[in-house]
Amino acid sequence: MGATQFAVIDVETTGFGRNDRVIEIGVVHVDTDMKIKREWSSLVNPGRDVGPTWVHGLRAGDLAAAPCFGDLADELISVLAGRVIVAHNASFDRRMLNQELERHQQPVLPEGLCTYKQTGLKLVDACERHGVALLDHHSALADARATASLFATVWPIMTSASQRQQLAVTMPVAARADGFPARSRASTLGQGIRGPQAAFDEGMLKRCQLTAPVLNQSETEWTLSHASAKLTARHSKTEVSVGFEPNAFEKQCTTVERACNSLSGTLKAAISAERALSKAAADGDIAKIRKASLQLGQLGEALQHASDHAATAWSWSEIDEEKYLQDEYETELTEAASRSGVRIERLDDRLSAFPALLKILASQRSIRIDAKRLSALRPSVVAARLVALQGAKPKLNPERFLTTLFDAYRQVVGSDNLERGAKLVDLYDILTIHPEMRKQYDKNEFTRDLHLLDRSGMTTTKQGYELSLPAATGTKSSSGTLTIVGSDGNAHTYYGIRFRKANS
Repeated sequence: MGATQFAVIDVETTGFGRNDRVIEIGVVHVDTDMKIKREWSSLVNPGRDVGPTWVHGLRAGDLAAAPCFGDLADELISVLAGRVIVAHNASFDRRMLNQELERHQQPVLPEGLCTYKQTGLKLVDACERHGVALLDHHSALADARATASLFATVWPIMTSASQRQQLAVTMPVAARADGFPARSRASTLGQGIRGPQAAFDEGMLKRCQLTAPVLNQSETEWTLSHASAKLTARHSKTEVSVGFEPNAFEKQCTTVERACNSLSGTLKAAISAERALSKAAADGDIAKIRKASLQLGQLGEALQHASDHAATAWSWSEIDEEKYLQDEYETELTEAASRSGVRIERLDDRLSAFPALLKILASQRSIRIDAKRLSALRPSVVAARLVALQGAKPKLNPERFLTTLFDAYRQVVGSDNLERGAKLVDLYDILTIHPEMRKQYDKNEFTRDLHLLDRSGMTTTKQGYELSLPAATGTKSSSGTLTIVGSDGNAHTYYGIRFRKANS
């Protein structure tokens, strides 16, 4: 095998597309004797949402203080210099790293070796078949460790001696005497770690001591400190209550959409490869059969990743969902509506976006707009619905509502004293005397309808009685008053009602 040495890599990312970013990198050095010698890893601040937390386990807070890729690029190249790249599904890891390198005008990584091509199995299945331990799956360093052990197991078996001797794939960067930085990086890379760095995991500590025996003192301190701090960052996210970032719901929905778009693209590529393989088989074209088979095999792994990504892109638990809807949703919805030109005001346990009245039903994962319960909760979608409702003709029939008010008014004041006036709340009590009716038609809806009637200009009943809505002294206190915020943004308060014979 000569002096060929290897760098086994793994990355965690925000997704699979051209615009997705690397958020964690793990590198394990494997030397000519197929022994793991050294390790390097770092979190990476992507400068955008973190993607499927459910998959990689990293939240925005874990990456907030991490270095960006540009700050790590030179060091990463130094770590990889002079070594053959190895990865499980190498085309993906190499593509994602090369996208980052290209963004920062750095030389891209060359072709390397792929343990997926050698085994034809997903990493979990390949490790199980070959007796390799896979701990903390979807942590970049843990997956790189497992891939390194898998590579050491299958590489000598699945390649001939001549193939190993002829291997000449190298990094396009001059190799250093030592692939790792000569100075300790604990203080610099530690900026990308959140949580106390003193919390060491004994198993991690022992593994670092065993796999880095040839490091000098400063490098050993860096490796142990960095690895244990990294573990602390991953563990701390389950111990600390994580708050919701601004526009959290919109970002969650966008993350799921992107994951589905990525899956759709991978599905299309897989279908195309299947058709190419089928045609090659129909023609008996051996070269194309081999090429299409290999491509389909690679896409199978990518398809599994993309499918898992899409299935787990929604990262909120049921507890997160309910807490968000109870505590944060109103704010995000109000801001989304404001951007669309709709003003939302709180009225008791309701929200008013005149003429619509809203109630958030957190436990039911829905929102009630007037009498309709809707499960489509995305703030921008609800805001668009409110815009449409404001532009539509009001559903209230002024003439019918006026008749309803007059009938209730006569019950309150009596037929012999129709012009003495009454409180509007007393009419509401008559209209909702049945408990179920009050549930279906609350005071906010009643007030909204009063304001719509007031704006309509309809004031005369079929019996020839003229409506007036005197404020009197009742509006000086909150008792018995009814208030609604109209489309003009002003509060409109109602208290009394009176019907008088027209022209009397």
